[in-house]
Formats: sequence, structure tokens, C-alpha cells
Amino acid sequence: MQQALILSYIVAMLLIIVLGLVGNIATIFNLFQKEHRRKTITGLMINLASANFLICICGYPIAVSAVGKETSLLNQNRALCGWIAFSSACCGFAAIFSLTFMSVQTYRGVTRLRLKGKASSSSTKTSFFLIALVWILSFVIAAPPFFG
Repeated sequence: MQQALILSYIVAMLLIIVLGLVGNIATIFNLFQKEHRRKTITGLMINLASANFLICICGYPIAVSAVGKETSLLNQNRALCGWIAFSSACCGFAAIFSLTFMSVQTYRGVTRLRLKGKASSSSTKTSFFLIALVWILSFVIAAPPFFG
């Protein structure tokens, strides 16, 4: 019974990894097209897809490889366990912060449109600042447990 559960978990996770990689690559490729370049939240959308792509590469495969071992790799190797926790937390927080800043940018765009009668786009500097802020915040929040 336990072997069936482990196998179903591995199959489900592999499906998530493959669909996550394909979906996020397609999303990133689509967002680099000309019609999306002038939109204010495109950078944050690319950042969101990148964070999800990174978790499919850095976190999930290691977690899946440790499942079902009699003496778990995670019990033997604290650094590996810490890496899985850190990568999952960092990428998860980056996704959450990206969604938060996307909603703030959308709100700002709507209120500017309503108040001024025309939409204004945020600058490239603002987008880079927000993306850097997303990753700095994510790293700062996820790093302490990794270092003990």
C-alpha cells in the first residue's frame, strides 16, 4: 500500500514539474512578444513565471528524489533539507510578492485613469526596482531557517 502511495506521489509531482516547466516557459516567451512590452505589469508577470519555473527546477526534483528511501536523504543531509525548504520558500514568497505588486500596479493604473482621464505607464526603473525588491524580500524572509 505504501509503495502505491509513493508511486502516485512521484507520478503526480513529475506531472506538476513537466506542466510547470512547459507552462512557465510558454508564458515567459509570450510575455516577451511586442504587444506585451508596453504593459505596466509585464515585468512582474515574467517574474512570477520565473519564480514558478525556478521552483520546478530547484525544489521539486530534489524533494521527489528523496521520497521512498528507507533511510531518507533528508534525514542524512541537513543541507539538502535546508535547500529544499529555502528554495521553496524563496520562490514561493517571490510569487506571492509579485502577485501583490501586480495588484498594487493595477490599482495605481485604475486610479490614475479615473482621476486624470488617461492611463500612465510605470517606468522601466520602477519595474526593475519592484522585481529587485521582490527577490530581496523573499531572500531575507527565506534565508534565516536555511542558516539554522
